Amino acid sequence: MRIFRSLVREAATRKSAFPHLGASTPGPFSRSSGPKVAVYYDPNRISISQAYPFLHYSDAFRRRFGAEVKLRNVAEVIADPSKILQGADIVLAQTWFRIGDDALKRLLASLRPSSMGGVLAFLDSFAPSDIRLAATVNDHIDFYLKKTLLRDRSLYGRETYGDTVLSNFYGRHYGIDLPNVVWPAPRGFLSKLRLFPNFFTAPALIHEFERDLSAPLAGRAIDLHARLAEGDSTGPYSAMRKDAVAKVAALTGIKSVTGATVDRTTFMNEMRNSKLCFSPFGFGEICWRDFEAVAAGAVFIKQSMDHLESSPDLYVANETYAAIRWDMADLGDVVARLLADDAERERLATNAFNRIADYVRNERFVDQMAFLFEAPAAAAASMRAGSRTGA
Repeated sequence: MRIFRSLVREAATRKSAFPHLGASTPGPFSRSSGPKVAVYYDPNRISISQAYPFLHYSDAFRRRFGAEVKLRNVAEVIADPSKILQGADIVLAQTWFRIGDDALKRLLASLRPSSMGGVLAFLDSFAPSDIRLAATVNDHIDFYLKKTLLRDRSLYGRETYGDTVLSNFYGRHYGIDLPNVVWPAPRGFLSKLRLFPNFFTAPALIHEFERDLSAPLAGRAIDLHARLAEGDSTGPYSAMRKDAVAKVAALTGIKSVTGATVDRTTFMNEMRNSKLCFSPFGFGEICWRDFEAVAAGAVFIKQSMDHLESSPDLYVANETYAAIRWDMADLGDVVARLLADDAERERLATNAFNRIADYVRNERFVDQMAFLFEAPAAAAASMRAGSRTGA
């Protein structure tokens, strides 16, 4: 129970930042005949980016599937099970990483839809591309949604140096002593994996792509935006980020923005005045900065993402972003090449913006989530057929 109380306290401190989520879907489900969708979200900035699109496109879900969508703060439900939305046909459950295995299993068991053909999916909002929760959730869920998936599915369940694909490379690259780790892939789990969009579906970003790119691509005064957190640990993340900061510092003859964190308004104003943005890996491959750069019209530079799938596919080297080596040794060459080619920068920035804008404006999220409605629809059709034949 200690972890439950901790979750409730954390939710209470973060709740006010996202009042529109709870306030937008009060009360129980209606008695309409369409499928009922319950999304249990954790109210932190990272997790909200996965919950918000269900609210943003709730009218489209109703129009396309006759669905009713409601959201609930998962910590409140953990503290008071009476707040579970009764009658849900489709449930999406999300938790923060501090919940333990036993608590997560109990939560999922309590959220399992009672309706015939009901669907329970887990929303993984965590940074790494691994499947560390697979063994915990596999027996409880129908689908597991992740922001990125390894292109080579055979890599799931294999041993890595450290606990992620990134530590596997950077731990060795920087000579850091790490344990070998295996995150098991239980039988049948890989068939449950589904791709989910990334941070651009957050409230602060999705609206940027509903309108045309407002910041002019020409006349930008900053060559390279590179405000990078270094971390203060001795692990692979901090080593890689400190190396990234050093490589930016070694660049000469350009105007760059570096240094400590600034407020979001200042950050985005800088980005809209930047030609390029360096967005190295964080604890996982994708970063908020990737999408903030695209929204602002800056070309983002990042270690190669060829090993991952994303939706939409924002990471197509030399089409939507500028890829560099994982050791970042070619950063200077890539920066110099792009600064010398105005047309190439405009092409990359426009391609990246349009790729996300097409997804946002044309309800691709609703298309992508259509699989959730297949099982309830099939079950309902079966029940109707049975009643007609007297079964």
